[in-house]
Amino acid sequence: MWFFMIMILTSSYTANLTSMITNDRLNRTSIDVEMLQRTNAKVGYDKSSFVNTFLQDLLKFNSTNIIPMEAKFEDIHMELQARNISAACLEYPYAQLFVTKFCNEYIMTNPIHRFGGFGFVFPKGSPITDDVSKAILNLTELNHLKQLEKTYLNICSDCTSTAEDSDNSND
Repeated sequence: MWFFMIMILTSSYTANLTSMITNDRLNRTSIDVEMLQRTNAKVGYDKSSFVNTFLQDLLKFNSTNIIPMEAKFEDIHMELQARNISAACLEYPYAQLFVTKFCNEYIMTNPIHRFGGFGFVFPKGSPITDDVSKAILNLTELNHLKQLEKTYLNICSDCTSTAEDSDNSND
């Protein structure tokens, strides 16, 4: 009787462990920076931004794998569709807009590197400088910026798949 009990427990443990390992491997479908570097994948970037420096100096991408592109979403979409690039590295607000526009075809993966945001420049002594600073501070403190982001960057109601759905698919 004890022998059968040990056999059942051992089999159950082995099956459970195998299931956990297999499930972990199936869920690893997301793309990360290390995978792009390891496979020498071509990564596109907006040639009018600082992203080239970020990719080379901070993320240590090979310069031959970094492809400059125009900042037009349709051009980026065509480059990805033609497989001229494997990924596009865009500034966060533009990446959000791109994913919103082509929401059924692309996802943003983690980690997302944020570098602050947009800044406003006024002439010295401008009377509206204080007003704009206070308005932005109020929007931030009252969490209205997050609400605006959700309202205007999640406008693609036809999108049914999310990053989590794509990570869990077994295509």
